Amino acid sequence: MIFPTRGQAHTSSVVCFLTLVLLVVVAVHGSPIGVDPKLFKSANLSQSFESMPNNISEGLGSFAVANRPNGSHPIQSAFHIEAHKLGIGASELQRLLDKSRLKTSGDYVACYDKAENNVAQVAPGKSAWGQVYTFSTGASRNLNLLTNSFCAGGSAISNGVIVSVGGNPSEKSNRWAWDGLTAIRLYGSTDACRSNPKQCDVYEAPSLKMRSKRWYASTTRLQDGSILISGGSISGAYTNRPKIDNPTQEFWPPKNGGAPIYSQFLRDALKTNLFPFTALLARTGHVFMAANSHAMIYDWVNNVEHRLPDIPNGVKINYPATAATTLLPMTVANDFATEVLFCGGSAQDVDHPWKLSAKTSMASTQCARLVVDGTRALGGWKVEEMPEPRLMANAVLIPDGKVILINGAQAGVAGYGQHLGDHLGDSNAGIPNYRPTLYNPAAVSGSRFFTNLASSRIARMYHSSVLLLPSGIIVAAGSNPNQDVSIGPYPTELRLDFFWPSYAFSPRPDLGMIPTHINYGVHHDLTFTRKAGASSTIRVVLIDTGFSTHGLQMNQRLLELRVSGSPEVGSLSFIGPQDTTYYPPGPGRLWILENDIPSMGKRVMVGSGAPPPGYPFGAGEFTG
Repeated sequence: MIFPTRGQAHTSSVVCFLTLVLLVVVAVHGSPIGVDPKLFKSANLSQSFESMPNNISEGLGSFAVANRPNGSHPIQSAFHIEAHKLGIGASELQRLLDKSRLKTSGDYVACYDKAENNVAQVAPGKSAWGQVYTFSTGASRNLNLLTNSFCAGGSAISNGVIVSVGGNPSEKSNRWAWDGLTAIRLYGSTDACRSNPKQCDVYEAPSLKMRSKRWYASTTRLQDGSILISGGSISGAYTNRPKIDNPTQEFWPPKNGGAPIYSQFLRDALKTNLFPFTALLARTGHVFMAANSHAMIYDWVNNVEHRLPDIPNGVKINYPATAATTLLPMTVANDFATEVLFCGGSAQDVDHPWKLSAKTSMASTQCARLVVDGTRALGGWKVEEMPEPRLMANAVLIPDGKVILINGAQAGVAGYGQHLGDHLGDSNAGIPNYRPTLYNPAAVSGSRFFTNLASSRIARMYHSSVLLLPSGIIVAAGSNPNQDVSIGPYPTELRLDFFWPSYAFSPRPDLGMIPTHINYGVHHDLTFTRKAGASSTIRVVLIDTGFSTHGLQMNQRLLELRVSGSPEVGSLSFIGPQDTTYYPPGPGRLWILENDIPSMGKRVMVGSGAPPPGYPFGAGEFTG
C-alpha cells in the first residue's frame, strides 16, 4: 500500500486523519526484541507479494516470529495499523469486486454503519453512514444511503448485487436517516452501477422492502441465488422477548407471495435468538441454523424443521452471547463434509445482566464442532477448549483451510447501554482480545490451536468487522460499544488494521489466466507460476468471504475444487463445484495453493451471473 507523507493532501471528500504508527515488535520464541523499522517497505495490500519481510509497510503496528507447533521452520505473522482512517464506523463490511479483474481487483470494500454523528459527510450537515474504501490509495467515497443500515444483515446474490436487509429505526443523532427496519438496500442493481462500478451508489426505494420489520436478522444465499432472511426483532433490545420477537423467515426476491413463514425453532430460542447462525448445506440444499444453544436443519423447500442436539454445556452462541461461528472448509481430504464450528460465546446468565460484570463474567473457552448430513448430525458434538475465552470474535476462513479467530473480548456480553451491574462506560464487555488464535480444523484434536501470533494495538469490541482480502491478509475495522460517536473507554474506532498470516511471508505462486465464470461440474483451465519447484503440491480453492457484522461472517464458505492435468508445467484443469448446494451461484475468489501457500485470490462468478428468480430489475451481471 502506498502511504502519503505528512505533507500530502488526502483527495477524498471525507474528513480523514493520518496516523503513522512506527512501533515495531518482534517475538522470537516469545521474547520481544527491537527491529529496525527500515526493514518494512511499502506494499500494496490489494496485490500479491514475493517475500513479505522485505515488503511490509512502514507504519507496522507489530511483527512476530514464532516456532511452528511441530518445531519446523518459523511461523511469522504481523499486524499493521493503517495510515488512513475511515470517516464512519464499520459495523458491516462486504467485499466489492472490480470488473477489470486485474491486479487491483478486490481493491474496494463497502462499509455500512449506524446513522449517527459520523465524521464523514455526504453533504454539509448530513453525516454519512456508508462508504466505499479503496485500499491502494486510502481514499473513501461516501454512499448516499436513505435508511438506517445499522444492525442489518446482508449477502451477495447470484448476479453479484449486494443486498443489505433490515436495520435500525431512525436516530435522533441523524435526522436524515429513515427507519431501516423493513429496508432492502441494493448495491449494483442499477444500469449506472454496471456501466461505472467506481461511481456506484446504494439503491433504495419505498416500494423495495421486506414484509416485516427485522433488527438483527441473518441471511443465507440459497442454491437458486436468492437469499433466505431469518429472524430478528421488530425493535432493538438487549435480549429479545415475545412482545418484539419476529420468529419468521422470508425470501428475497420474494417467493410464494412474499408472506413471512413462522419458525417454531426461532420462537423456542428466545431470548437469545438474534442474528442466528445459518449456512447452506451441501448435497441437500437445506439450511443449518443455530440460535441460543439450539440447532436445527431447515428444509426451506418443504418448510420442515429437523431439530439437532443442543450445543454442549449450555453455551449460547449468538447475541448477546456472540460466538465466533463458521462453516468449516469443504475439502477433498474430508470428502466435502459439511461441518460447523462455534468458538466462544457464553454460558453466563445473560437473561439477568445486572448479575454480570464486564470485567469478571468470563466468556466461554469452548469450541464445538458438528458434522451434519441430510437431516441429521453425524457423531454428535465434538468439544475442545480454546487457550482463551472469546466473545464477539470473528472466525475467518483463510485460503490454506485454517481459521483465524480474531477480535472481541474475554468478559461480559455483547451490546452497550450499561445493562450490566458492572459495566465499562457504555460497554457491556471488557478485556479485549488483541491477539488472534489460529485454528487448524484438519489437525488432530489437542494440536489445533496456535497462539504465538502478532497482537493488534486496537480493541475491536462490539460493532467491529473483518474480511479476508485478495492478498490473503485480513482487514479489521470498526468497534463502537456506545450510543453515538464516543471517546469513552472503548471509543468509536475509525482506524483499520491488517493481520498478515504466516503464508504472507513465503514466496507465493502467481495465478495467471483463469475463467471469468465457473460452471458447475465443468472442467476449466488455468495457468500459474510455481515458486517451490516441480515437486510441490497444488490445490485450488474457491472462497466466499461473506458479509461481516456483529461477529458473523454471513455466507462465508471455502470449497476445494478437484484438479487434473499436469500442474508441473504451470497449467491445470479444475472442476467447478459439484452443484449449487456446494457453492450457491454468485461471486467468489479463486486461489491456487502451492504447498498450502496461496496465490493472490482472483475474482470469479460462479454460475451464469443471472439474477435469482423474481428479481425485479434488469438481468445484467454486476461486477463492481
